[in-house]
Amino acid sequence: MNKRLSIFVKGLVYYIIFILVGFGITGRVERQHNVISADTTVTVNNEKYAAVDLVKKYQPILFSEKKDPAPVDMKYEITEQENAFVITYHTEWEDEDHPNFIQDIAWRVFRFSYFGFNLNDSEYIQVDIDKKTGNLAKAKFDSPDVSKSSLWAHDKRITTELDSKGQGLYDVYKIKNDEKTLTSEYTIKGNVLTLEIKNWNHLYEVAENTDEANKVDFKLTYLDGDVYKKYKYARRHFGDIHTAETVANAPIIFFVSLIFVTYFVILIRDYTFSEKKNKKQSENA
Repeated sequence: MNKRLSIFVKGLVYYIIFILVGFGITGRVERQHNVISADTTVTVNNEKYAAVDLVKKYQPILFSEKKDPAPVDMKYEITEQENAFVITYHTEWEDEDHPNFIQDIAWRVFRFSYFGFNLNDSEYIQVDIDKKTGNLAKAKFDSPDVSKSSLWAHDKRITTELDSKGQGLYDVYKIKNDEKTLTSEYTIKGNVLTLEIKNWNHLYEVAENTDEANKVDFKLTYLDGDVYKKYKYARRHFGDIHTAETVANAPIIFFVSLIFVTYFVILIRDYTFSEKKNKKQSENA
């Protein structure tokens, strides 16, 4: 391996290492938004529930033809607002398999560091429960952005929001670049959201195929503060309730980029001097 190529390869390797280390030591943020513990008693439609029972009552039903990587559990957290209880479910999968082999390896290595040395894929589903009526007032989740389909895309998504019109009818909106567009109408029975997993990245659409053989079963688990911090939920996709990630990693990324640029300056300088040296030796020959 010649010297110029050697410098390039070393620079690239060091850059990747610094990036992974930088992301590995950042992002562990403590949850700042208020949540209700699993055993707290709440009142909905004049009925009292333990918070965990409320979560079970409105737990979304999921369907998927593909169950590998396997489902792990469905973590949850509840926030109380003036007129509603907002339940955020986090569906957890053992991993996610990108359809492009090279991208799959690169994305898996990055995720391992970025999400707290854990390869589990986590996607949120938010449901807002009206305190007075007990009806599902709103739902929100991420869906594939089919207009941006690509084998190299690892995160092409848009937000789907369902807003109640009453009598179990919902307007379905797609939100992209903060632009909210009404796309269809959907019926929900029994105030329980039914979703279908539509791609390798475990993104959702409202379910059309509800074959019982494709139903996905999850263990329901309270998302406690230690897990939130350890596995960097501040970096994961979220609905309306979220704790923002710290900006502490910005200087680290700047430092890494500086190192990367420095290596390329060395590479260019070495290449230039080598060319001049070779040209001078040729002229003196």
